[in-house]
Amino acid sequence: QVTNADGKDVWTGIASLAASGGHFTILNGNCSDWSCKEDLIGQSCADSNAFNDRTNLLGGFSQDTTLVLEYGSCIRPVSSTDISELVNEILIYPNPSANIINVKTPMNINSLVVYNMIGNLVMNRNVNSNSHTLDVTSLKNGVYFISLNFNDGSVLNSRFIKK
Repeated sequence: QVTNADGKDVWTGIASLAASGGHFTILNGNCSDWSCKEDLIGQSCADSNAFNDRTNLLGGFSQDTTLVLEYGSCIRPVSSTDISELVNEILIYPNPSANIINVKTPMNINSLVVYNMIGNLVMNRNVNSNSHTLDVTSLKNGVYFISLNFNDGSVLNSRFIKK
């Protein structure tokens, strides 16, 4: 399930893949006969041995990872941020925390959204800065997901623990 929250045709969604990796595909709609499956035939990321689904992702992810993909194309969208470099420069600390979570990035954060483990929205903040201090004192102890929405339309998802 994906959403187009900003109306700019940048669709986002969350999918769980096995830690060992695996093949996957993107569907454009809810079809029972695969007629809405992306067509990757002949492209570099298509695996001809697996119905031309996207090539096997290597496992080994140790944290939430954001992949930037374009439906029907193996070429990374030109307007996307270099996610691998960006992830290494984003700080969310201290983690775990009882009171305050600090967020610092090299890019300007438009907004940040926090969800609990069952996907309920618990915080939504307009930021318009490259740093923000989030008071989590009122949250119950547990694991939370934070979604950083950047001014260029990119989104980075991470998590933190409230103790």
